[in-house]
Amino acid sequence: MASLTPSSSTSNFTTVKSTQCRIADVMDFFFVAHPESGRKEGDEGERIMFFQSQKPETFEKQVIDSFGTICLTQVTGFAEAVVNFTNNFIGDNNERDLEYPHRYVNTIKQLHVYVLVESSRFIVGTALNKTLCTNEEYTLHAPTIRSIIITAYKMFRLFFGSFTKLLITDRARLKDRLQYFFSRYLSLLRLNQMPLVDLFCGVDFLPLDSVCFLRVENLLGRLRESFPQISKAMFLYQGRLLSYSVPKEDLAVLFQYLTQNLLSMSMKAELQPTYHIGRSDSAPHHHGRFLTGTTDITAGAVLANVKDAKLPVVYLSSESASSNKLIPYELIVYRALNATLCMFVRKDVSSDFLRELDSMLGPELSSLASTIADAYGTQCKSTPKGDTDFHFIYFNPSSLSLKTSFLEPVGEISKTSSLPPIPPNICMMVCETMDQYLNGNNCGEISIRSESDWWIVGKKINGRILLLMLHNTSLTCLADVQQHVNNIIKQHFNYIFVI
Repeated sequence: MASLTPSSSTSNFTTVKSTQCRIADVMDFFFVAHPESGRKEGDEGERIMFFQSQKPETFEKQVIDSFGTICLTQVTGFAEAVVNFTNNFIGDNNERDLEYPHRYVNTIKQLHVYVLVESSRFIVGTALNKTLCTNEEYTLHAPTIRSIIITAYKMFRLFFGSFTKLLITDRARLKDRLQYFFSRYLSLLRLNQMPLVDLFCGVDFLPLDSVCFLRVENLLGRLRESFPQISKAMFLYQGRLLSYSVPKEDLAVLFQYLTQNLLSMSMKAELQPTYHIGRSDSAPHHHGRFLTGTTDITAGAVLANVKDAKLPVVYLSSESASSNKLIPYELIVYRALNATLCMFVRKDVSSDFLRELDSMLGPELSSLASTIADAYGTQCKSTPKGDTDFHFIYFNPSSLSLKTSFLEPVGEISKTSSLPPIPPNICMMVCETMDQYLNGNNCGEISIRSESDWWIVGKKINGRILLLMLHNTSLTCLADVQQHVNNIIKQHFNYIFVI
């Protein structure tokens, strides 16, 4: 998944070596258009809600009209023309079940990706420069760029609601919000050199023993009973997800925001020598603090300034399958040691509510975090150690679980490996393998050997995908590869991928 912060990546991962590039370094332009607003002749420019070119001096040379002004309408008009023209061949029935219809346009110099959002009323599009991608050793993969655009749209919607509602309320306000959000988002957005990590846009789950998991669920149950205002919750430990009750539609983008932005900033603060929680000696087992509502991290500051410290509002999808309505919630994030609890509240939050919440969660979450730390430490000791001779990507679309060797969880020590990084041509082969052999079918298997002695093995069982990239010169025949792959799965993926 693409990252919103300069030093992080999809979900809660940190980069391994130089495995990312900035989208600003490979993108020619990005836009949001509302075709209906530019139907009349002379009003074509009204369709442009947002437009950004990362290389304005280059862009101006490409799209200058006879009057010397930048013809942004040519870019958005071309996108609209592509959509309208291809509709004649695709038909409404083929796209009726697609939440985000899309179009790809491949030219000699660029890859254009257009995504239709909100019942195809808006077009969100971008063009990536192929020469710049080659310079950055970034593998262009159209489905991945589509996924990145959809994630960007969902991130905007999470904080500001739908384009349509903003346009109806105030056109100027929509443009201001788009400018405010995307000018920042695009400047920080990073792409993984292995495109499939961004394509899957998954969530990193922390597997725990049943006792710890039941303790987490017990705490959440008592929390809902004591504070019925709390509608939904997410529980994370070391930036990895343990439990959630938010709609699945919003899970990945919420997880990305929490781990890459909110928790990332919190962890940086915790590592500072001057950091302290500010609790009195009378509460030695209370390590809790609020992360939202104020710039001061102490719970006392939040309670004292509850009127001024406005909680962020997020828009989540409706639980009803027949409704596209977005529901606003106030977001409360509370952290104790390495455990983080995110709560979503419909009603206005009072100082009494926060005080009671802090009083309960402080000691409870601190104790639970210590218990999880002990269990997680024991679990890590029992995990097979040693250098591996493979890269991997595992994705379960049903649960959105993503595990990969291309990224490492926050807080964990980077592992040294003698395995060489994936060359760009192998990245492309992996993407093509996914597109041609594993996409669409519920089950499948393929093994490919490259001229440089890389083996790509893909398995898909009941929708779950496992891709292994091996660089082992001792593997010379397919039978040896299959046996080696089976051993890898039994040793490393036995609990999540049964063969």
